[in-house]
Amino acid sequence: MPVPSDPYRFEFRDGVYLVHLNSAIEDPATVGRLKESLSGLIDGVESPLFVLDFEGVKHYSSLIFGAIMSFHMRIRRREGRMRLCNVPPMIRDLFHLIKLEQILDIDDTIEDAMKSIQDT
Repeated sequence: MPVPSDPYRFEFRDGVYLVHLNSAIEDPATVGRLKESLSGLIDGVESPLFVLDFEGVKHYSSLIFGAIMSFHMRIRRREGRMRLCNVPPMIRDLFHLIKLEQILDIDDTIEDAMKSIQDT
């Protein structure tokens, strides 16, 4: 049986963890792996900076919203910052509907998110 691929790939660029989310984050197991992996990235890191790139997301579960908020709160407790970018219109509409856009910082592009997170 094939091992499921990670629901993300990441790179460390200019002091920022850039997390590229993959196409399908739609079942509880995948969301759980994503949450676990992201949490592992910030263990032992003070003032972490993260950009979550949604460009590759084509299918998703509503569970992703809880995972993102949980991750956001962990980052904030460590005095870090997180920005989202390339959020597809359907997901962005849901962020608006459930008022997460008032809590999360969302940029149009990776470049905008990288500049914003480094300027603050």
